[in-house]
Amino acid sequence: MEKVIIAVDAGGSKTKVCIIDALKNILFTTIEGSGSPAVVGDQALENIRLGVDKAYQFAHLQYEIVCISMGLSGLGVITNLEEIRLDYEATYHIPTYIDNDASIALYSIVTDLYNQGILVLSGTGSAVLGLHNNETQLIGGFGHMLTEVGSAFTTVRDLMCQSIHQYETNQTLSPLTLQFFQVIGASSIYDLRSFVYHRTKREIAAFADVVSKAALKNNQEAIQLLKKAGRDLAVDVKKAVQNLKLDEEAVIGFRGGFIMNSRITQEELLLTLKEDNISLKFVEGDFDPIFGAYYKVKRMNLLC
Repeated sequence: MEKVIIAVDAGGSKTKVCIIDALKNILFTTIEGSGSPAVVGDQALENIRLGVDKAYQFAHLQYEIVCISMGLSGLGVITNLEEIRLDYEATYHIPTYIDNDASIALYSIVTDLYNQGILVLSGTGSAVLGLHNNETQLIGGFGHMLTEVGSAFTTVRDLMCQSIHQYETNQTLSPLTLQFFQVIGASSIYDLRSFVYHRTKREIAAFADVVSKAALKNNQEAIQLLKKAGRDLAVDVKKAVQNLKLDEEAVIGFRGGFIMNSRITQEELLLTLKEDNISLKFVEGDFDPIFGAYYKVKRMNLLC
């Protein structure tokens, strides 16, 4: 029977589950709800299970499923990860590997061509993951309540903090603040409390679009917010480069809707690295992070 894998990319916004064969052909795809426990709690695990079960039902009679390879956003909030992994193996009788979503996104960057690389993952949340041969290191990824920077969520948070600062220092509220208030239906600065505490991280992050659209219209405050995201992410990239002792052979790539849709953030990140004498080759890799699960398994020689 032809060998395939069940590949899972469980992000803050959606969960993508595919059947991929040894030649990297996608034979089946299903899209489910958020797969991040940090965003939707236990519902994330139900969404992932639903997608995996659909993929298994499609493939198990006609293909040899060699493993389930998962990348999960918000993995750190799961306290019984090994129990979950073993449950998958007991249910489907297939070796199961569960890692954070940054891991499979990294392998979609380095593919099977590079042994040194950096992934900058910036969507609803953010993280930086570096690879040197078989050693990896995650920088960030501790979530928005701790060290997260350069994400859609933190950009909206930074805008709100600037708005509060404007108010508390008796400044006139900026046009960007007033536009943001209009979009969220706020009539005063104090409405930010209910806006923040009555919404999930994903719901708040969605309003980063206000900043992105304003930047395209040359709003300087919006541009500076997007540049700040790039500079903040560059700090984490620098840590990964130094800790893993990456050299001129290392590559860098971006994943996640926020940074992929913000040329300003990308350019500021790369400029900041250049100013610190860090030169990384930019590569696009395989555009869909789901292929990272394929390349990770391929390096394990399971699809031979």
